[in-house]
Amino acid sequence: MKIGYFDCIGGASGDMILGSLIDVGLPIAVLKRELEKLPIQGWTLNAKNPSKSGKI
Repeated sequence: MKIGYFDCIGGASGDMILGSLIDVGLPIAVLKRELEKLPIQGWTLNAKNPSKSGKI
C-alpha cells in the first residue's frame, strides 16, 4: 500500500487535490469509484488531457 501525505500549509482546493492525485497516477476509474461511495448526489466527473504549449 502506498500512502500520500498532504502538507498544505497554505491550503489546497478540492480540484487541486484531485488533479494532483490523477497526475501522480491514480486511474480516473478508481477515483470515480471511490467518489461514488460518498453520500453526495448530483455530481459528475469529467477529465481530459490538457494541451501544454500546443502539445498533448
